[in-house]
This record gives sequence, C-alpha cells and structure tokens, in this order.
Amino acid sequence: FEPEYTQEEVARHHTLEDLWVIMDGGVYDITKYAEIQGKGGHPGGSEILVAYGGADVTAEFDFISHSKFARRLLSRYRIGRLRHTKGLLNKEDQTKHILGEDLVKGRRRTTLPVRQVPLDEDSPMRNLQTSH
Repeated sequence: FEPEYTQEEVARHHTLEDLWVIMDGGVYDITKYAEIQGKGGHPGGSEILVAYGGADVTAEFDFISHSKFARRLLSRYRIGRLRHTKGLLNKEDQTKHILGEDLVKGRRRTTLPVRQVPLDEDSPMRNLQTSH
C-alpha cells in the first residue's frame, strides 16, 4: 500500500525546507536533494526546484529530456502517489500552463518567469513571480 496525496496537499510543500513535487502520478519529497549544493545537487540549482515546488513537474521534466540517471535519482524520493481528483489538468493543458504557448526559435520557451495562461488555478511558477 502506497500513501495517496491530493494535489492540494502537495501544493502546501513548496519551500526549500519542505519541497514536494508530482511526477507521472507519483509524489516525491525532494527536500533533501534540493539542499545539496554543488556536486551531487541539481545542475540548475535549488532555485529551479523551488520554482516548481508543490506542482506537477511531469511536463517540464519530460521537455528537458532528463537522463535515466535523473529518473532513478528521483525514484529514491518517492513518498506516495497522487490521488486523482476532479478538475486536474490533463498533460497537454498542464504543459501549456507551465511553459506558456509561445514558441521561440521552434522550441517552447523555458526562461523564467513564464507568462501566465488563463486557467482556474494558480500557476506552478507562483514561487518565482514577483510584484511589479
């Protein structure tokens, strides 16, 4: 038996000190990984992990084409699975929500911050948004 979490429960864990993500329906507590600095840590730094904290990272993870090693590493942090609830975005809509729909030089842009796509829920990039 594997514990189940709702998307709302996962969304509460979005800081460097308490960092969870969803990947392919699994829930991962990546707090300890995010705290690793330098060699052995995330090549993009902990900031990018915190930016997606509390969100489903499946679309971005797949878009970046992470290695088999990265997938094995992530599996060490699995704590449960996502309880499917009404109103979740499907994978295609989620990709648009995270990355935006603009194409730059034939590729989706991945620079931060991304433009918010009008949906009924908060953007996974909420942790990077600043007030102007």
